[in-house]
Amino acid sequence: MVARRPLLVHALTYASVGAAVAAAWMVFWRVAEAFLPSVEKWCTLTVPCDTLQLLVWPSSFVLLADAHDKNIELQSIAFLGNALLYGLVGTLAWLTVKRQAVPAAMLLAGILIVWVGLVWRYLLG
Repeated sequence: MVARRPLLVHALTYASVGAAVAAAWMVFWRVAEAFLPSVEKWCTLTVPCDTLQLLVWPSSFVLLADAHDKNIELQSIAFLGNALLYGLVGTLAWLTVKRQAVPAAMLLAGILIVWVGLVWRYLLG
């Protein structure tokens, strides 16, 4: 018999993935800034890098308010926002697949449409 894990465990698992994605992106930028200026310049000048950042870390929109990337409060908000968003999206996806929950599926679809729509709008305009 397989033991059922509580919903909170699933939510925390997905939230930790969101936190790991944000942390990896922050570490990448710090390393590129310090040791790899050519990579940092390439990433700054190309749209695919921005697209990737906004798709995997949508709460990084908050960081646009800080031109020098020195505001720890905005970085914390973006980091925690990504963890919360991944936790919500992952939990809704799990509920949709595991329990065939139609309201969860509709909410998940709405979140994903807004997520991709915001990225699309940012890139086009």
